[in-house]
Parts: sequence; C-alpha cells; structure tokens
Amino acid sequence: MKRSNELETTAYHEAGHAVLAWKIALGKPKIVSIEAEDSSGLTSIEYYVEADSDSLSSSEFRKQVEGRCIGLLAGVEAEVKFTGELVHPDNNKSDRDSILRKLELICSSTNEIQNCINFLEETTANLVDEYWPIVTALAEALLERKTIEGKELIEIMEAHDS
Repeated sequence: MKRSNELETTAYHEAGHAVLAWKIALGKPKIVSIEAEDSSGLTSIEYYVEADSDSLSSSEFRKQVEGRCIGLLAGVEAEVKFTGELVHPDNNKSDRDSILRKLELICSSTNEIQNCINFLEETTANLVDEYWPIVTALAEALLERKTIEGKELIEIMEAHDS
C-alpha cells in the first residue's frame, strides 16, 4: 500500500471525478480545486445533457443516471487506486448519498440498486485503470496549482490522452 498525505489523496480523488466525466462524455469539467488547509476538494461539471426523465427516453435517462453515478464513483476509485485503500470513508458519504438518490430514479428495489452499484463500481474501476495516466497528470498538476479551470483543465487532460 502506498502511503500518501491527505492533500495528494484529495487531488487524485478530484482528478478521478473530472477525468471520467470528461472521458465518458458526461460533461465538461469547469473547475477542479483542492484546499491545502483542510485537504478538501471540489469538482464542478457542466453537464452536456440534463438528466431529466421528462425530456429523455427511458434508456437515455438510464444512461445519463448511470453516467453520473460513474462520475461520482470515480473519485473513490481513483483514491483507492492511488493509496491502496479508502482513506476517508466519511468524506465520500455525500457522493454515496447522491448515487443512491440517482439510482432510486431508475431502480425498483433495494436489490436492484445494489446490483446496479456493484456493476457501476466494477465499470468505474476499469475506467479509472484505463485512464489512469490522465488522472495522474491532472492530480499532479492540481497539487502544483491547487485550482485548475476551463481550457487549461481540458488541455492537461488532452495532453495525456493516448
């Protein structure tokens, strides 16, 4: 297991959110930031399509909901890949709560929600592995700059996309 400090872990967590949202064409990351004082982080995504059940077909709506769940799970998966463990389980509670609320929109039972979470976690882990060089590059840039926005954010990801 790799030992890391909290700020590094947060940088990888936030980079995971941004990279997967971008790579699965969910949305364009607008800003990624980390705070040195308390090792907190923020990723803001401008979604390409609003996940609105009234304006999308049921399959399109499901795809949007699942994509957003992958984007949320990406932070935890990147954190675990970087450190070898989930360092701050309590800090991931808001992502988990958001995932559960989203899945309740497309799943009809607790069992179906759990099956969906299992599938999405596996899918997310595979995507984090696939895009790890981009996640690493963005996390390292984030550790240097603390905040990366707009065009510069996209340029960093594009420069490391093979």
